[in-house]
Amino acid sequence: MTNQITKLASAKDDMVVKTPFWPESWFKNVSAGTNVIMVPPMAKMPAPVIIDLAKTGDCLVAVGDGAEVIIKEICSGAIISGKVCIMLDGEAKVTYLIDEIETRGSGQNLVVEREAILEAGAEIDWYCATFNQSGYQTKVRSWLKGENGRSDMYWLNCARADEVVEIELVNCFDAPNCRGQIYVKGVAQDRANVKIVGGIEITLNGGGADSYLKEDTLLLDNEARIRALPCLEIKTNEVKAGHGATITNLTPEDLFYLQAHGIEAKLAKKLMVQGFLQSVLQHCPDQEFLDKVFKMLSYED
Repeated sequence: MTNQITKLASAKDDMVVKTPFWPESWFKNVSAGTNVIMVPPMAKMPAPVIIDLAKTGDCLVAVGDGAEVIIKEICSGAIISGKVCIMLDGEAKVTYLIDEIETRGSGQNLVVEREAILEAGAEIDWYCATFNQSGYQTKVRSWLKGENGRSDMYWLNCARADEVVEIELVNCFDAPNCRGQIYVKGVAQDRANVKIVGGIEITLNGGGADSYLKEDTLLLDNEARIRALPCLEIKTNEVKAGHGATITNLTPEDLFYLQAHGIEAKLAKKLMVQGFLQSVLQHCPDQEFLDKVFKMLSYED
């Protein structure tokens, strides 16, 4: 089965008649002009669904009960903002790839918000690689509102020159026995300024939650700045919620060690950055996406 893409004519368009598998509440607040992508229940999509923010604008993805789909988000042109909401019915599985590898020219600000709403047993894996993005702000939030859901986030960011980047990643556990982890690795060099906020929210309904947050960052130059802010808000007992954050400086001694083994300084620096970043995406199932990331990690200064 293939996905159906419908552009709403108005906020009150009769989506219930067109989509009998999804609850009316999913669509009642959808604004006019929003693109709606529908993955039918139990569908196993053979190829990734592409969302191009520069062409589709704001987008709602409704994934039916038990369906499995890979969604690849790109941005082929300059935009100011974008919003994507993914709604996962029971036992649905989504792999969401955010390809932000040199998608825009320098100086073009972009603010993107992404949210996933998970019913019972649904699972989502977020993978993102951000390179060469100046004036970039993003927020990714998973709301686990059904029991036994899972949301894992893997984010890789590399900022250079005078780039300013703000990233906020949040898992909200609002049902029993949900689990999720957030892994972020960021590199800043030159005069780049990066802010990374990782959040774990466990509501009164989130008993039995199992969550972890890890933010690892690497500074390559003295003028580069990274702020890694772990934020935990826990309102119930009987949960697991751990976090950690590290900021490491690449020192002359590090480079000297590799140079002493016959590796020139430029190559040594590149190898250390590659080794630091690659592990965060090791579980990504999309080889084309990984190949593009690894190619970017081999850039020359």
